Amino acid sequence: MNKIDAYIGFCIKKGCAVLGVDGIEVCRRKVHLILFSNDLADNSLKKLSKFASQRNCPMQEYDLAFLNRSCRAIALCDANLAKAVMSALKG
Repeated sequence: MNKIDAYIGFCIKKGCAVLGVDGIEVCRRKVHLILFSNDLADNSLKKLSKFASQRNCPMQEYDLAFLNRSCRAIALCDANLAKAVMSALKG
């Protein structure tokens, strides 16, 4: 398990993550980062892009297979963990 997986796991345990495209679309909380799988359907990607542009939050492709779920997208609602994930992705 690498750093990014650990950060995402912390966010899920803390309750600051929203799983799935449908869940993200109806999320009322402040979203700081959206991660999506490379096998996400085109229509779902369009929905996420629309949501991200409305909420002014970044999107990044990342392999979410470590979650052991059929989840293709996750939104991080914790500012510090989202910042840590972004810096780890760039570095």
